[in-house]
Amino acid sequence: MRRHFVHVAVLAALAACLPAAAQLPEPVARVLAEQGLASDAVSLLVLRGDQTVLAHLAERPMQPASTMKLVTTLVGLEHRARSFAGVPSC
Repeated sequence: MRRHFVHVAVLAALAACLPAAAQLPEPVARVLAEQGLASDAVSLLVLRGDQTVLAHLAERPMQPASTMKLVTTLVGLEHRARSFAGVPSC
């Protein structure tokens, strides 16, 4: 299971080299098909700076792969916010 997520992540990173497109790049679509996942089972948004390189169902609400990632991020942001509480913003 983890292996196909790694494949998709690597292929999504490679897709960053491609121009923005509505369809999934062929290598990404192929890996999804090999793993038995429908193309509408994933949502991708690849940005280069402010420019969208690849958007596939990017505005569709989806459940995160792991709620623990959200908890870890929240704790990290709260901790970081406390450490910068006395620093004036620009």
